[in-house]
Amino acid sequence: MNNKKQQVIEITDTLTELMIVRDVNDLNKLLDTNFSLSHIKGYVQSKIEMKIG
Repeated sequence: MNNKKQQVIEITDTLTELMIVRDVNDLNKLLDTNFSLSHIKGYVQSKIEMKIG
């Protein structure tokens, strides 16, 4: 596996774990101010709406 692909996998794993344990401080460090999450049903939620920004 190439280095960039491995980096994406590691960041995705970190993001998932931080969301599961609700680590707001580390989520704030990881995510850009303009981050938004698209839910499976199409709802888009901003970082502020997620209460991590």
